[in-house]
Amino acid sequence: MLSPIYLDGCAYSVGVSQPIESLWREGVLSPQSYEDCIDRGIETYCAGGGSIAEMSATATARALASAGLSPDAVDCVVVAEGTVPVELSHARVVLQERDCAAFCAGIEAAAAQIAAGLAANVLVLLAGHVPDGCSRFNPELGTVFGDGAAACIVSSRRRGFAVKSAESWLENNPARASSLAAPSGEQMLQDFLRLQNLLRLSYESAMIAPDAITALCGTHGSQIYLELMAEAADLPYERVYGAAMQEFGHVFACDNLIALAHFLAHRGHASGRVFCLIGWSPRAAGVVLLEEVA
Repeated sequence: MLSPIYLDGCAYSVGVSQPIESLWREGVLSPQSYEDCIDRGIETYCAGGGSIAEMSATATARALASAGLSPDAVDCVVVAEGTVPVELSHARVVLQERDCAAFCAGIEAAAAQIAAGLAANVLVLLAGHVPDGCSRFNPELGTVFGDGAAACIVSSRRRGFAVKSAESWLENNPARASSLAAPSGEQMLQDFLRLQNLLRLSYESAMIAPDAITALCGTHGSQIYLELMAEAADLPYERVYGAAMQEFGHVFACDNLIALAHFLAHRGHASGRVFCLIGWSPRAAGVVLLEEVA
């Protein structure tokens, strides 16, 4: 990054938290799938409570209010592919096929807009929902999906968190990039090694050691996902912030911001803390290192 970049106003809006057991009662989960979800630490998901457009608007309003900005102060909006647009008449950057790693890609895109002098304040807006007629459960990935939106402001104002590093990886193999099927054992190992290397590059770029990390906020695929991310990040599992997953489940690319905002709401603010945010799917990965500023 050519100049200091800061993240502020992280906020979210999600559906109503519901027990996984309800999906079993509805026949979405078989008894075995239900038990597998419980074993993997998946106990809740978010659904209902408003449309995804309403959640996107609410997350945006909360992010702007938290950052102390009016909608007119936003110069550019970075959205993930498929995100419902909000009523902001600004330049728009759309992220393509980033899946659960869209947060990191959004930070990179926002930083590029600021570095090029095209924007001073960039809204990063992520949203995910299960379309009508589609199942919330992906048996190949063993994941239950929820509905929600998350947003933050990226700017050069010294406020919130300094973005120390943002590194991402996108699958360029067409066969894998177009498939949501579970990767093979060999592919999973390769993906893990890629994530591990991405984290190593992030630590080196930010000149931060794993020991300095206060908490890891990762994709809420399952407890196993979080354990693998902790291993790749060279962190003990005790540093993983899992409370948000237990309350909201997996809300697509929103997980990183939801976890960070949830952490701050329950543990307050403190200058100098360092957070490792990891988005990881079979098709993409992203790592963002943030340092809380006064």
